[in-house]
Amino acid sequence: MDGLPGVAALARDENWRLLWCNEFYATLCERSADAMLGTTMADFLPEPLAHEREEQMRPALEEGRMVAYYQLWHGSRWYTRAWPLDPRSFGKRGVFVIIQSIAQDQTVHHHDPEHDAAVLTTGHFDELDALSPRELEVFYHIACGLTSAEIASLLFRSVRTIEQHANQIYKKLGMTSRAQVTRFAVERGIVAFSSDEWQRIVQSRSEN
Repeated sequence: MDGLPGVAALARDENWRLLWCNEFYATLCERSADAMLGTTMADFLPEPLAHEREEQMRPALEEGRMVAYYQLWHGSRWYTRAWPLDPRSFGKRGVFVIIQSIAQDQTVHHHDPEHDAAVLTTGHFDELDALSPRELEVFYHIACGLTSAEIASLLFRSVRTIEQHANQIYKKLGMTSRAQVTRFAVERGIVAFSSDEWQRIVQSRSEN
């Protein structure tokens, strides 16, 4: 599974400990593949994020069926699938997981009822963590092409307040224009989240 661009692959046992991963997954976790062995998601993610991902994958472990979901990870949108692990390959029960980077115009199985993919509410924001919850909302709407006046109306704020938020977004992300914000969000698939999905992800960060 190495050499496939934007694809992380891994296997976990029934206690969510890593049995194997490809180099891309290890790189994303900023460790070597060998150093990843035996780790759990809680070793790299805050507890609420690790817990939601474990619960989302649990049917693959306990019911023997494939599960799929979208998540915000490393500040980007990813499509994740988990299957029951073949005991003949690893000698124990567990899950085999593929995590694929998804660009804005890709919708893997999104409308296929046989592959119903949930959207996780907890997110790993990475460099977007520099933004406040309100700035994250404004960031999303700027990326979706809304004007300051439209965002102000949507969020019940003044145009001046929205423009102040926009200036803080540019400063914190090292950008100077709406075009840069849009490109950043599109390249990471963020605008493929619906407005309601993004709002729930932002709200969950505020609560945790």
